[in-house]
Amino acid sequence: MYTPTTKIPKDKNALRITDQYRDQARGAMAYEFRVGDARLALLSEERTSTGARAWRFEARTAQSPQLVVIGEWGSSRAEALQTLARLWTDRVPDLGVPDFDWVAIASLLATVRAV
Repeated sequence: MYTPTTKIPKDKNALRITDQYRDQARGAMAYEFRVGDARLALLSEERTSTGARAWRFEARTAQSPQLVVIGEWGSSRAEALQTLARLWTDRVPDLGVPDFDWVAIASLLATVRAV
């Protein structure tokens, strides 16, 4: 039975945002994720040209044999993230990068109004 003094243990292997900050050099928002021992950094930036807005998500992880950075543009943040997620998932076997639950990542980003 749950009582207010009962502590619910946190799942240390659950996906979570560990940090978020503005990258001043690029004018982008950065979000760092962790699930188990795997880590992922996402940058979200906006570009406006000729009156049209475009969004880019860039993903990187230091847990591959070499630094892997993948970025994709879209007409919305959600579209850019979905395109990035498909590309990342397709390249997991070739690049040796960790696979991530992109639906869960999108859900967490929605909680901080990033998508």
